[in-house]
Amino acid sequence: MKNLTLVTLLLASLFFASCEKPSLEGDEKKPKKPHTEKPDDKGKEDEKPPENPKDYITIHDFLTKDYSSQIWVAGYIVGACKRSISNAELKAPFSFQTALLLADDKNETDKGKMMALELRTKSVARRELNLVDHPENHRKRIKVYGYQTTYMGVRGMKKWGSLYEWMK
Repeated sequence: MKNLTLVTLLLASLFFASCEKPSLEGDEKKPKKPHTEKPDDKGKEDEKPPENPKDYITIHDFLTKDYSSQIWVAGYIVGACKRSISNAELKAPFSFQTALLLADDKNETDKGKMMALELRTKSVARRELNLVDHPENHRKRIKVYGYQTTYMGVRGMKKWGSLYEWMK
């Protein structure tokens, strides 16, 4: 019985002692590279846009093609929405600050031709773009930068970082 206890203790001590990575000769410490894997929803807004944002896609392309990287999308603000595209408001007075609806035509009424753009709580975008506080933004053309995702039951942008430009 004494031998069994000694063998168990010996094996346990070897197990815990061998947990360190052995140091080899010439093994120099290299600085760790930053994590470059595609980010999840957290942190997407931290990525920087291209230096020259002259290129953008239409709402039609955004709705019909798949994009895995951040892109500029241009369209007209045609309405506001909350929870689902079925709650879309396309005429003033507007009561939702949660999301904007963008389309290629400033008079679009077909929800199948619209993308949803999240206006996060306390974000610059919500303060500056929502149609409740800024009804003058209705039917204005805008370009936004972010990732394609599903939002409000349709293709859209969530957590896009409030990067936008007004267009003529």
